[in-house]
Amino acid sequence: SSGINAEYGKNPDQEKILALSRMFDNVLLEMPKLLDQHDYTIYCDDLQFESHLPMLPTVHGRSSYKLALTAWFRSLQLLYSHMYIDVMEVIKDDKTVSMRWGICGNARLNHFHCRVFDGTSTFIPDDSGLIQTHILDKVSVDRNSLHMYGHMPVL
Repeated sequence: SSGINAEYGKNPDQEKILALSRMFDNVLLEMPKLLDQHDYTIYCDDLQFESHLPMLPTVHGRSSYKLALTAWFRSLQLLYSHMYIDVMEVIKDDKTVSMRWGICGNARLNHFHCRVFDGTSTFIPDDSGLIQTHILDKVSVDRNSLHMYGHMPVL
């Protein structure tokens, strides 16, 4: 067996590599725009979002994901202006794409520019290269943000 799908004439392993590459390109292009004009069509309709952040729920479905992220970002905008996503590193392995990111902004209290959160995410593609699963692996709160407000910078 050569690994070629006779019905379509395509190598399934090659298709998986192409799907992962499409997702990698989408992550690079779209994640910096997550707070502004993000294209949610890079996710499949039945997206699974696994959150390890207490104030951001685990949800199923693209529309629920968009709603959860929008609500969280809006709550952050009460404390920070000029927020943006800082994508620090994107790595593609055999089956996933991992991203190290930060959310930065200006504190409304004293206009001090800071990194509010540092986090890592893992993305898993479906067969077409859309994001099937987004796992919010780790998020840490910047200590300077805690000192500015005396509590965690989320509602």
